[in-house]
Amino acid sequence: MSKNEDKFVYVKKDIYAEGLVVLKNEIGIVDSIIENNYYIQFITTDKIIKLSQNEFDFFHPQETGDAFPKKVCNVCNRLLSTEEFSKNQNGKNNRSVRRPSCNQCRKVIDGVNLSSKNKKKW
Repeated sequence: MSKNEDKFVYVKKDIYAEGLVVLKNEIGIVDSIIENNYYIQFITTDKIIKLSQNEFDFFHPQETGDAFPKKVCNVCNRLLSTEEFSKNQNGKNNRSVRRPSCNQCRKVIDGVNLSSKNKKKW
């Protein structure tokens, strides 16, 4: 890692390791590097998993969000296309502002995937 910002990563495919499932595009932070193995702490599980460099890519968090092609969901902690976030409102200069959670997570938040019984409980 040459710079401090070269520590944020996302996985390229679903990973099944050490009893955990890490979904494609889930983000993490490089904790350490030992003999070409990267130990990455994933945000969602708060666990450290050993990965080889071909299983993930680096990204810069300051280059994500509504004004960029990629954005991080605040629920599933995955780096996704900005198009996967619904428009929420317009900001300054009529700039489009998107929801902080992706469309898939919004379905859960809004109760779309809940049974009628569970909706009544809410």
